[in-house]
Amino acid sequence: MKNDRLNRIQSILLIISMASILGLTGWLIGGFFLAVFAVSLTFFLYFINPLISPVFIAKMHRGHPLHCHEAARLFQVLEELSHFFPRAVSFVIQSSNNIDRRAHD
Repeated sequence: MKNDRLNRIQSILLIISMASILGLTGWLIGGFFLAVFAVSLTFFLYFINPLISPVFIAKMHRGHPLHCHEAARLFQVLEELSHFFPRAVSFVIQSSNNIDRRAHD
């Protein structure tokens, strides 16, 4: 309970700090209008973020669904951990490090 409250306070302070920095940057670059726009956009994106689908984010990063045969042990562990919950779809997002490593092997 105490950690939850501290985490919430820390998150609020981080969002306010980020909005302040963006507002100051907007003020320096474009004046009052850009400062208000930057701060408004920060809070708008903060509140809309939970509504964005994880599948949308994965596809935006060119991810593809992970199938059981690609990571059998991972799916076995997920099955044990999520016994009472519906199974989520796992996605693989290739990073440039993974691609480079496979090319050299």
